[in-house]
Amino acid sequence: MLECTHEVHEDTWRTVKSATRSGSLGFAARTTVTNDSTSRPVTLVYTYDFEDHDDVLRVLGALRALGFAERLAYASGEDTAGRPYAEDATIYVSEPGASSFEDRRSDPMSR
Repeated sequence: MLECTHEVHEDTWRTVKSATRSGSLGFAARTTVTNDSTSRPVTLVYTYDFEDHDDVLRVLGALRALGFAERLAYASGEDTAGRPYAEDATIYVSEPGASSFEDRRSDPMSR
């Protein structure tokens, strides 16, 4: 999940969409559309299997290479059903600029 400001949302989406189409990210991506100035736009990149750590790490590396240096969070589609972007649905977190992620499932208290 990539959160961004409204000012860079269109550029973020254009970059993610292009990288997804070229095959360098996950198999699909989508973005939120909101007119609410208080909520931040979110762009989602989907992988085939959230338990495939190598692929999640590959996509993280590709996002970092594209210049997305902020904190990134990953949640499965199943975990976000009915409550998208909820903090307690986060499985993996990559801190700003990091090339790795913390698996939050290893500590149930962190979820």
